[in-house]
Amino acid sequence: MVVIATLKGCDCYTNKMSEAQSAPISIIFTNELKDHLEAQRVLYSKGVLAKLDKVVAFLLFGFGVYCVVFVGLHWWTIIWFPLAVAEWFDLLSLSQWRTKIEFRRNPKFREEYHLTFSLQNIHFKTASLDSTLQWTHYERVIESPDLFLLMYGKGLYTLIPKRCFKSNEEINAFRALVSQTIGT
Repeated sequence: MVVIATLKGCDCYTNKMSEAQSAPISIIFTNELKDHLEAQRVLYSKGVLAKLDKVVAFLLFGFGVYCVVFVGLHWWTIIWFPLAVAEWFDLLSLSQWRTKIEFRRNPKFREEYHLTFSLQNIHFKTASLDSTLQWTHYERVIESPDLFLLMYGKGLYTLIPKRCFKSNEEINAFRALVSQTIGT
């Protein structure tokens, strides 16, 4: 049975999986910048740089305290405090700007994506691509509240937005399929 839904500006078609989860799951979506920014945020938060940035923020704050105590209150001694806060919340990173530029420059992101997931493989189709990928292509899956990232290398992923599933049951069916084929 094919279920058609329109969610948040995304035309999505999803085949419900049977009890045995043998029926394929199909989704259709167009990439959105917010999905790619979320993917970058999720990957950053899972990496060592997120922890290193917290250490750097503490060092900046400590240096600011040192400067104020031993030199006095000057603009160049208190500037370290807002820098520490900005570093803590990753506001000094250029990765968001890079993601925005790459998203706008890449015409592939403006194509409609048709993905069909089955126990055997993933069928991936756009206006310029028609390919079947084996599940062994992927190493692991990362899930956030808004998307799934099927990882196939360091920082390389296939983005699956949850907004294209009609219901939580379909998300759970996809989660079970991914767990069965990739693991976590």
